[in-house]
Amino acid sequence: MANKVITDLEVEGTVTATSGNSTNWNTAYSWGDHDGLYDNYSSFNLKTNGTQRTTVTSGGTVDITAGTNVGVAYGAGGVVTLSSTDTTYSAGTGLDLSGTTFSVESDLRDVSYIGKDSNNYIQFNVDGNGDMDFYAAGDWVARLQNDGALHVKGDIVAFSDIFNP
Repeated sequence: MANKVITDLEVEGTVTATSGNSTNWNTAYSWGDHDGLYDNYSSFNLKTNGTQRTTVTSGGTVDITAGTNVGVAYGAGGVVTLSSTDTTYSAGTGLDLSGTTFSVESDLRDVSYIGKDSNNYIQFNVDGNGDMDFYAAGDWVARLQNDGALHVKGDIVAFSDIFNP
């Protein structure tokens, strides 16, 4: 027998399915009218911090998206978690911080090293005695001791012409 499509059917009494997945169909039918069963509201108010933002009508969608410094996660049981992804900044030695702007302190008496990189720098208060060591191209080239004595690896040139280009 060929399948027929019925577009307008009125029945008084009970309709029973006998083939296909009829057991599930008959069980669902026995529950009665499903109208509104899964959508039991006509609208709800969406507020943030107590302020009315919008009304979401039945069948509407609320889309929660991550934004600047805010993360959104969806977990078990339909729980939506909003979290701050803001970074906390702190200024290290020799730096000042105002908001998210760093600047070099004008007073650098609390730093131990200053220089271009790890091969060219000055180290202050070596071994806690107030000496200063000088490094160039990765080599220790000089020490100025706390008593004023200057020790230099290599020649010292006085009255050099490199200062008069």
